[in-house]
Parts: sequence; structure tokens; C-alpha cells
Amino acid sequence: MSEPPPTPPPAPPSPSPSPAPAPRRGSPVLRWGLRIGAVLVLLLLAALLSRNFLLRRGMEAVVTRVTGFPLSVESFSLGLLDARVDIGGMRLSNTAGFEDPRCLHLPRVSAEMELGSLRTEEVRFREIVLDIREVVVVRNAAGETSLDRLKALGGGGEEGGAKEGGKEGGATPAAPAEEGGGTRWRIDRLELTIGRVVLLDYTRMRDGKPAEEVWDIGVDHEEFRNVDSPEAIVKLIVLKVLQNTPIRLVSATVDSLVGGLGSVVGGAAGVVKGAAGAVGEGVRGIGGAVEGLLGGGKKSEEPPPPPKRKKK
Repeated sequence: MSEPPPTPPPAPPSPSPSPAPAPRRGSPVLRWGLRIGAVLVLLLLAALLSRNFLLRRGMEAVVTRVTGFPLSVESFSLGLLDARVDIGGMRLSNTAGFEDPRCLHLPRVSAEMELGSLRTEEVRFREIVLDIREVVVVRNAAGETSLDRLKALGGGGEEGGAKEGGKEGGATPAAPAEEGGGTRWRIDRLELTIGRVVLLDYTRMRDGKPAEEVWDIGVDHEEFRNVDSPEAIVKLIVLKVLQNTPIRLVSATVDSLVGGLGSVVGGAAGVVKGAAGAVGEGVRGIGGAVEGLLGGGKKSEEPPPPPKRKKK
């Protein structure tokens, strides 16, 4: 009789799973590097925002000082890696004493400046592009036009007003403001576009509304060089308005405006020789052509006819 086979020994218990290894922490150098990087990014953003804010406030201060008119801006941005400034929705409003607040509407303004020049006595712009949709000239019930209040033309801005015994239009210009405010300006290239000029005449009321006249003056990407002050920009704008409208909208004359433009070069290659210099045979009258200076590269032997006049 055979013996039963031996019982096999019990299997050893399966080993329990080993616990997962604890996550390894990064090195202290890596952690500190990440923290320093985050701080630097925040500082860079703060610097950019403060730079935009300071430049915007500076621009608003200059425009208000030169014109005396309140300014509003919808958007203002400065390039991250360059000195390109883009401004959207700039509006210059009339001062108190005028029945309509509109004065100047610029949907777009762009400029390329030298940031390093802000630390010097001469602020330099390589280029400024002004795209003016419309210029609204208001003649109030006293006969004063809004352009006569511009400080760059010797007006009083917010403090000015209609005064008796003044020039045509009822305004007596104040002493001209000091140009540049102690800081020299240099604008290598200025590009100017003006769509239309609107006159609202509150001395001629009809059915409770002022007489309105509109001129499409067609100043299209005209180029000027060697502009040496913000006041000169204002004078160029007013000069183009006077040159291209058939009636007098401001007490200043073409001759007086051109005489204050210093060494500005515009059009084909015309040069303004300064306040005491000759300007050229074509600068005469209010609605005439400024020959060789502001022709936008087009010269003609005879002054062009006045623009078509629209009445509403």
C-alpha cells in the first residue's frame, strides 16, 4: 500500500506594495528663480503702464497749454519695443462762451518719437501723422469765432472772451503765449490730413438753428518738415483752413500765420523764411494759394478756385 504524497508547503505571503515615493521638491535655486522672474514681469508691466500714463498726461498738458481748449482722448498706447505712439478718438472742445462744443475731431494720431530725448532739452519726433476728420468753427452770438480763442494765435483759451473794440469777429487777441514752454521741439516730418471745415454761425439764426456752411477742403496727406514747436502745428492747421475756405474764419491773416512758422518746409520744397523774411509772391489775402509752401507737391501758375460751398 503506497503512502500519500507529501503536502506541499504553503506559499509565502505576497509582499505588500511599497508606498509611492514622495514627490521631489525643486531645488531652492529654481524656486527663487521663478519668484524673481514673476517679480520682474510685474515690474515691467508697472513700468509700461506708468510710462503710458506719464506720456498721455504730458501730451494732454501740451495740447491744453498750446490751445487753451479742453481735450479728450479715447485711447492711448505706446509700443512695447519701440517708441510708436497711437492715439484714437482725440477731440478738442470749444471753451465756454460758444454754443456748440465741437472744435476738432481726430480719429487717429500716430507719432514716432525718440524716448531718450525726453531726458534732454529738445524733444524730438521722427514723425507725427494727424488725421483730422473735421474742423468746426463756431461764430457765437457776439460775433467771435472759436479759432480766435486759440492760445497759439494769441487768444485767451478758457480765460479769453469776446471783447469790444477788438478786431473783426469781436475778439481782441491777448499777448502771444511763449512758444515751446522752455523746451525745444523738433519734428522731422509732419503729415497732415483735413477732411472738411464746418462753420456754425449763431449771428444768423433761422428757425432756432445757426446758419451752417460746409467745405470739403481735401487736405490729403500733405507733408511738412522742420516743425519746431507745437504752436507751429496749430498755425499750420489754421493756415490750411484759411487757405481753403472763401470767408474769413479768424482774425489772423495768412501772412501773420506764415510769418510765425519759422523754418518749416512744406509742399514741393517751399521754405518759410521766418517772421521777418520774405514768404513768396503767392502769399496774399485770405482765400488765396500759398504758392510753393503748402501746395502738397502741386504747384500752379494761378491760384486754384475756392472750394465748392455747401449750405445747409
